[in-house]
Parts: sequence; C-alpha cells; structure tokens
Amino acid sequence: MQQVTKPIVQNHARILSGNISYGSGVNGDKQQNINGVYASGTTPGTPNTTFSVSHILGRVPIGFHTVRINMAGVIFDSGTPWTATTISLQCSVASAVFTLFIF
Repeated sequence: MQQVTKPIVQNHARILSGNISYGSGVNGDKQQNINGVYASGTTPGTPNTTFSVSHILGRVPIGFHTVRINMAGVIFDSGTPWTATTISLQCSVASAVFTLFIF
C-alpha cells in the first residue's frame, strides 16, 4: 500500500508547494497538473479573419494562452461560440505561426 500512496502524496506536496505546471506539451507528460491541451497552427493569410482551432478537451474551454507566435500580433476570441471540439479565433496579423494552451 505504501508503494501506491507514496507517489500520490509526493505529487500533492509538489502541487501544494506552488509547483503548478502546464507540462511540456509532449504526449504522456506526467508533470502537467492544469487541465488543458496544446494546439499549433498558422493563422489565415488575411488579418482579422475567423479561424478554428481543434482541441480534445471534451468540454467547452474557458480560455487560452498564446504560448508562442512568430511575429508581433495578437490572437483573440472571434466572438463565435466555442464548442467541445473547437475554438474560433482571429489574429491581428496574417500567416502567424502559433502555439496555444487551451484550458
């Protein structure tokens, strides 16, 4: 029993010590303790055009963080309702390569 509970207690102690983690974005990352997924892509060739980003959360997300974008631009909510499989966004610049964390 101790072998089973020790990793659980250690993980709880890590979290309670302020070590909240998004994880590395690599499938199977055991260090992630925030419920979310990474998504990458390229924005449309015209600025401020609505585009969809697929996700596998299985629920409607509450938000996203831009983790990486390859140019000076802003990715923002398009105003189109999000679903349990996609979010709809826009970007202030054309053809930006991005990585998001959807949560």
